[in-house]
Amino acid sequence: IALTFISVGCTDRSVGDGEYLIEGFVKNVPDSTVINLLKSEGRMMSLVAADTVIGGRFEFRDTISGEAARLGICSFSEGFPNLSLPVWVKPGEKVKITGEDNLLLTWTVKSQIPEQKTENDFLSVQFPEKRQALAYAVEEADILRYLRGLQGEERRAAWRKVDSLRRLYEPLDSIAELKVLEYMRTAPVSTRWMEELAMVARSIQGGYMSFDNDLIQELYSRLSPADLESEFGQVISASLNPQKVVNVGDAMADGDLYDVDGNLHHLAEFTGKFILLDFWSLGCGPCMQSVPEGNEVARKYSDKLAFVRVGLDPKDTWLKAVKEKKSDCYEWNELKSWGIGLTASYQVSGIPHFVLISPEAKVIDTWTGYGKGSLHSKVQKYLEVK
Repeated sequence: IALTFISVGCTDRSVGDGEYLIEGFVKNVPDSTVINLLKSEGRMMSLVAADTVIGGRFEFRDTISGEAARLGICSFSEGFPNLSLPVWVKPGEKVKITGEDNLLLTWTVKSQIPEQKTENDFLSVQFPEKRQALAYAVEEADILRYLRGLQGEERRAAWRKVDSLRRLYEPLDSIAELKVLEYMRTAPVSTRWMEELAMVARSIQGGYMSFDNDLIQELYSRLSPADLESEFGQVISASLNPQKVVNVGDAMADGDLYDVDGNLHHLAEFTGKFILLDFWSLGCGPCMQSVPEGNEVARKYSDKLAFVRVGLDPKDTWLKAVKEKKSDCYEWNELKSWGIGLTASYQVSGIPHFVLISPEAKVIDTWTGYGKGSLHSKVQKYLEVK
């Protein structure tokens, strides 16, 4: 799918064969509020265009080639939740958005695009619980917007407020999600259907959600053999029927990994050296912040350590990110969805996630997150033992 920005705020209502038009009509949203149109690039969202609400209206017009594409509408302005409204676009199609508040997911999206109707059906069953959860989410987002400027007790008090809001909206979100799963018992099995079950299955595996196992297995049983071979189907199967995980002291897990030229590699190539795995994604701030220090570590211990950065983004996004930054590490990718393969074996639930492996191919340490100096400290602890 190719998206090329043309203009915002056109007066012509017609839609050409190779473009789409999104018209927004909203009430109770202040003039000068900036509305953003986003597209997904792997695990991050990038800006397609932005428009300013004037007299309750905003508009996006753009060219598009290929099939229907899912975009997202959001606002970083005060009073909006940190969420995006799914909006499907397609060549030659007009989309109308209406709303009466700033909660975003309460806005109505109308078009002739079948995928949009499916999206709307999944969203509508979550109310009224979702509306109250969104109100709490707005409060949370507003606190987080100014949190960086706070220090000491003010900052701690702000985080306590955030925690209290999460305790209020998380049970509501759980009820809303359960209503979605109940709806899925009879809804057609579509790509959107499998995406939802994949998200829930992965959350259950990670301990973030808990639902009746009989209901989950009932939904799982609706998948055809072809569904199970799809990307979402593989994630669902891997999450609900997890492979053996690797803990500290266990033999390392290995798999098929590819470099930027498409050559196949395995971790076993480095047997006899220490291996440091770094699971990362372009959309992860701490992942990108760790790159310079990772390069330093890779150079300093190159004679006895193989530093392998395992990208989690889709191929095109990953290749672009790797080629834009100089790396002294091995840059590999499984080219699989998160939750399949090594991410499952090494229990990667947050990133950056690091795994240190001994020359004897045993896991000796794992940790998640990055702070300045942490890579040097961790590696030195094991590689400079006197």
